[in-house]
Amino acid sequence: MLTIARGVYAQEATVHLSQDFVAQRAVEASASLRAAHAVVDAAKANVDVAKLRYIPKTTLEFRYTRLSDFTPTPLLPPARGRIVGTPSEAGTINPPLTVAADLPTIAFPVVVDNWALQASVLVPVSDYALRIRSALLAARSAHESAAFDAARTRATAIGDGLAVYFGWLRARELTVVAKTALESHRAHERDAKAAVAEGVAAKVDVLRAQTAVTNAEQLVLDAEHDVQVLDAQLRFLLGLEGAGRFESLSALPVPPLPMAIAQAEQEALAARRDLKSIKAQIATVRHLGAIAKDDRYPQAALAANAIYANPNTRRIPLTAEWFPTWDVSVVLRYSIDDAVSAGPRIAERDAQARALEAKLDATKRALRVELTEAHASLLTARSRVVLADRAFETATEAHRIVNLLYKEGKAPGALVLDAETDRVRARVATLEARIGAQVAALRFDVARGRYDGKAESAR
Repeated sequence: MLTIARGVYAQEATVHLSQDFVAQRAVEASASLRAAHAVVDAAKANVDVAKLRYIPKTTLEFRYTRLSDFTPTPLLPPARGRIVGTPSEAGTINPPLTVAADLPTIAFPVVVDNWALQASVLVPVSDYALRIRSALLAARSAHESAAFDAARTRATAIGDGLAVYFGWLRARELTVVAKTALESHRAHERDAKAAVAEGVAAKVDVLRAQTAVTNAEQLVLDAEHDVQVLDAQLRFLLGLEGAGRFESLSALPVPPLPMAIAQAEQEALAARRDLKSIKAQIATVRHLGAIAKDDRYPQAALAANAIYANPNTRRIPLTAEWFPTWDVSVVLRYSIDDAVSAGPRIAERDAQARALEAKLDATKRALRVELTEAHASLLTARSRVVLADRAFETATEAHRIVNLLYKEGKAPGALVLDAETDRVRARVATLEARIGAQVAALRFDVARGRYDGKAESAR
């Protein structure tokens, strides 16, 4: 059994592997897929940033400024003399109590401590219909492309995991075949020694049997080495380094007949996320080109400011007191530099789009070749399974008959060794054919996009 403790597989005894289990674990353990998901999250954040550009730009500012003190210059040149007056009524002759005062100096006061609170709002009216909309569409297309790449990475992780799994299954089954052949050769060695002791066989039969035993031992050693290597690779790919012994639940049936190549191509064109990713990249570049085109036109905006300052410079003369004011502006801005550079930037985006369109066409052509090869390989692999099974049946029957004849002294030992070798080869061919058929079916499924799904489904 395999238990899960806080999402980590703990070792108890045996891990039973199946194709579905391997596919699921390959997705969960893929570092490349985690990286692809991070790219998707970053692209989604860029979409959110592009949406926020629709919100008017609002700023709040507080400022304190200390000015140097000085004696201000009078607004008018200094006047000489005095002003004479009396509280008597106009027309009084020789009024009493005459009052005299010096002429004043007229100058603005200096306020050295300046305080200001300001709120500003900028509404980019023209950008709403032009630049901001194109930027949002570009961000969304980039997000779609990243999601499609993540989905394709998921399919690649499944394909790689199953490929290693089939390799491990082949090595494990080959080990069983090799051990069975070793026991058969050892049994023949014992029979040969008994026949030599009875004088009905030559010593050369024993020597050939011993050679066959040695070769079988080498085959077992090589097969066990392959099992160890592929077992370690499979554990790494599935994230099960500390799990128990692997056992397989998968049988090796003959895969069903594949769909017609034309139908498979239609399915692949609809399902393959690498094609959709390139299409999304083309859309992204086109939207960025639209932004460059928008730079050829003036920008219109509304600006508003609310100021609460001490002193407020709009109030003359200055007084050390808080006073509010506001202003609203219509701004029309035209950047000659942006307009001049728009042409080359438009040409650059157009060239990038054409390059991606060519890449899309090349990918579709490569997909047709991949599907054709995978389709033909699957058909051939199915036929090989049938032929290998038939050859194994005849080799097994021939081996049984030769063994009976040898024990009756009617067949030489060399014939027994040849029959055993033929039976082992036929058994290996059967194993290779069935594993090859599974790999061919996997390649065909990957080519037609069977494992391509939404990236979020792999999380």
